[in-house]
This record gives sequence, C-alpha cells and structure tokens, in this order.
Amino acid sequence: MSRPIRSSPVDPESGELTTEVPESQWIRSQLPLLYKILDQLDGAELPPHQRVRALRNIRRPLLGMVQALSRLEDLASDPKVSALSPSPTPAQRLLERMCRNLDHLLLTLDRRRFRGGPTDDADRRWTIRQLFVFLGHQIEYGILGGLPWPPRTWQRLHDLFEYLIERRDLELGTANWDTDGGFDPETAYKRLLLIGLCSPPAAARRLEGENADDLTRWARKTRLVEPAGRLGEYGLLVVETSQDGPARFREQPADDPWRGWVLEPPAEFLAFAGIERSSLSLVDPDDDTRALFRRKR
Repeated sequence: MSRPIRSSPVDPESGELTTEVPESQWIRSQLPLLYKILDQLDGAELPPHQRVRALRNIRRPLLGMVQALSRLEDLASDPKVSALSPSPTPAQRLLERMCRNLDHLLLTLDRRRFRGGPTDDADRRWTIRQLFVFLGHQIEYGILGGLPWPPRTWQRLHDLFEYLIERRDLELGTANWDTDGGFDPETAYKRLLLIGLCSPPAAARRLEGENADDLTRWARKTRLVEPAGRLGEYGLLVVETSQDGPARFREQPADDPWRGWVLEPPAEFLAFAGIERSSLSLVDPDDDTRALFRRKR
C-alpha cells in the first residue's frame, strides 16, 4: 500500500529513545506516511482479518509518534507536520484517524457476524479494547495539553458504550469481560468520564505513574444511574450521550429525563476533583444515601 514505516526512535512503553536518529527528523519523515496509511486503510475494502493485522502493525509506531509529537511543540509550524490550523494538533489528527479505522473495523466485524459469516471473537474484543485505549489517549492528550478535543471525540465514546449495551456485550453494574486480561468496558468508560471532570493540573497528577490506579479504582466504584430516578434533584453530574462532550455538573434540577445517565462517583474522587456534597456528608456509592453536589469555589 505504501512504503514501510521506519521504527519509532521512541519506545511507546518507556518513552525512551531507542536509536540515535533525531526525533525531529523521524517525525518529519514518518508522520505524513502514517497519515497516508491510515487514510488509505479507512477507504480500502479489506477483509476483516487483513484490517486487524494492519492496525495491529501500525499501533506501536503510532503511539511512538504521539509521544514524540507531545515533546516537540516547536514543530507545529512545519508544513510537513502540521496543517495551518492550530487545532487539532498533529497528534490529535493521528489519534482521530486511528479511532476512525477502529470504528470501521468493529462495524465490519459485526456486519460479518450478522450475516452468519465466520468471525474471530478475539479480533472483535481487541478492536473494542483498542477503541477505548485510543479514545482515552485522545481525551487525556486534550486535557493535559489544555487543548479542545477534535469533533466527535466524546460522541464516539458515548456511541461505542451505548452500542455495546445494545448488542448485549455488557450489562451495567456487573463485571464484564473478566477473562479478557482484566479489561472491563464499563470501567474504561467511567474512568474516562472521571478524567473529563478533572482540571488539567489534577488530571496530570492522576495520569502519571501509580496514581493512575486511583482513577481505575474510583471508576469501578462509580455508578451510572438512569436519569428518571434523579429528576428534581439539584447538583447532579450528568452524562448526556447525545452531546459531544464530557460529563458535566448541573446545578439546577431537570424536569425531563435525558438520554444518558447520572454519574455518581465515590467520595474520594469528589474530594480530589473539588466537587462536594453540601447537605450531607460524603458517602460510599454503595450507600443509598444521596446528597446535593456543588463545586468548591
């Protein structure tokens, strides 16, 4: 399809340089190629197994490129690296292309399954997991860089989660996919919703090192509640899945249910994110006691 991508000089796991090739030189030569390959993949008519193999092969150099781009902001004016528009950034455009390809792959796999064709459940699970991974990279990149998210970032996440519920891949409030290396789509979704509620400095502290485990632990304790059960209540954290945006604090009560959920995180997260319940003490999410939320000033 295109000439092969040269290996990234950056290890995506450690972030360390693995060769003496200057990072800026590697970016200038390889970023346009990554764009081209992802665009061609998205438009090509390929059997699912070939598309899976191609995306598996490109995943590592793509992550290396995103890490390299995040360190070389001075390349933003290079026409080979960036378009004239400052947003989305090159890294955001790269992540958006990968998410679009994974979306395409998931739908292709499910169309094949619906028609009674042979499917590989392992490929499908890999695709779903990677969608959460790369949407997570996109969301975290925007928060840590203080950048607006590319259009449809949050909508794609909400659509994916609702799609999995509709296809009965998961059931809210139950352990899902326990045999898949500990990955749970509901926990992954709620973790990103929690990140979206954090200010950039707070998010930066929690996305680094061992602190990242806190967000996963809090996500497991977070509940998604049907809006109808919270009508008339003040100070809710609402998830509107028809909107291309993160969860938000809603001070005034709602009269009509919306498409989505009320997000109810544990007390530890509320304290960390600067959200407090003003009328009652902070409680564990397993407790039926509910209280009003408000933002700390």
